[in-house]
Amino acid sequence: MGSATAQRGFDEAAADQRIRENQTGPLTVKVVDENGDPISNADVEVEMTEHDFGWGTAVKVGDLLDNFGEGSQYHRHLRELFNTAVLENGHKWAIWEDNRQRADEAVNWLDQNGFRIRGHTCLYGVEYAIPSDVQTAADNGDGQTVRDRTMQQIEDIITHYGETIQEWDVVNEAVHRGHLQEGVYPHDIDASDPMSSQRSPWTTQLLADWYAQAESVVDQNGLDVEIGTNDFNTLTWDQDPYYEQVQFLSNQGIDLDFIGHQAHIGPTNVDGQEWDYGTVNQVFDQYASLPATQRITEYDMAGDSWNGHQQRADVMRAFLKTAYGHPDVEDFVIWGMWDDAHWQGEAPFFEEDWTEKPALDVWRSLLFDEWWTSESGSTDGSGTYVVDAFLGDHTVTVSTTADSVARTVSVTDSNAGEQLTVQVADAGSGTGGTTGGTDDTGTSDITTGGSDGGYAGWWGWW
Repeated sequence: MGSATAQRGFDEAAADQRIRENQTGPLTVKVVDENGDPISNADVEVEMTEHDFGWGTAVKVGDLLDNFGEGSQYHRHLRELFNTAVLENGHKWAIWEDNRQRADEAVNWLDQNGFRIRGHTCLYGVEYAIPSDVQTAADNGDGQTVRDRTMQQIEDIITHYGETIQEWDVVNEAVHRGHLQEGVYPHDIDASDPMSSQRSPWTTQLLADWYAQAESVVDQNGLDVEIGTNDFNTLTWDQDPYYEQVQFLSNQGIDLDFIGHQAHIGPTNVDGQEWDYGTVNQVFDQYASLPATQRITEYDMAGDSWNGHQQRADVMRAFLKTAYGHPDVEDFVIWGMWDDAHWQGEAPFFEEDWTEKPALDVWRSLLFDEWWTSESGSTDGSGTYVVDAFLGDHTVTVSTTADSVARTVSVTDSNAGEQLTVQVADAGSGTGGTTGGTDDTGTSDITTGGSDGGYAGWWGWW
């Protein structure tokens, strides 16, 4: 990896401090013998196994199911680098209606391989994503058909997958793609120029009704599924209308779970200057005033205005640290990892021949080294060992001269942390056990913790 270049407004020390404050929590391991007495000088090893934060990528159905077999580098890299995935096109309405079985097979593969799955998207107001009969209705101003079919689609796709898909973009790019809404408001919305329309497509009653339908479907079916928004230019040019959309939905009584920022970016901001990461953090702060968390949903760095792969890696490093350190940001999903399967032929991590790019080294070194718990030590006189663990799943191994016990535990709260009591045999004592966490067979024990312990201007998108 080449030498990193400074990024405007990026205070790395401050970003690292925010990460420590917001992405780590105290893991307290209490080691006792069979009588409940503390054991001092027991060896404790804490090894992270998974992040709580969502690190993901978009995948193409054909690549996942057809173009690469089990054991291929495509599948191997998916498993090694990500815990979250989203189908790039397989769930867009027209494609899903025609190829539902293919989407289902892709979802099954991701689910069986332990991925958290994003749903993208219930509705999308661009022609290729709209079924032909709905497209005809929209073209003819048949608003009732558009309304009826869209409401049914929201119900169909959410209930079809249930909790296998944990979240849904209900309407993709509502600020920019208004063709479905144009069919209901033909005299008020111009899909070719939504920003200049008499009625803003991001604050219509129809948009609120779509989100209310999604919320109702989730609630009536007792699903633990999140709903949110998704759009581009949300951290630059179109920040105001996007903020207005989320505020409008909240005022309409919609309980949004997340605000999605696509983040297709170029090397400069809207003013032609290098990105100012202090300003980016302030923009996150502004959205944080809204009643929903934030997620980076489609990050990439395409285009010919970049000064090579090293510049891309430097920008990604600053953006990763800025996003991961903000308490309101929960996910960071790239829009494909490999050039040959990327919509602009310029994915962040791999060239067409699978040559690794510098940004991949940034991703690996941060996610699996700098932000990865791998600590060891000994219990003190009270039988206690404490470590600041990154939020996520960990294996805790406790060893004495007479015994060794491994347990799993999840740390999910940066303030409260988690407590784990492990019973082991000390020299001359009996069999070990545990309270808190899970034993090495995966069986849960008593837990203590919580409070007790088609694009234009893509080169500048955020």
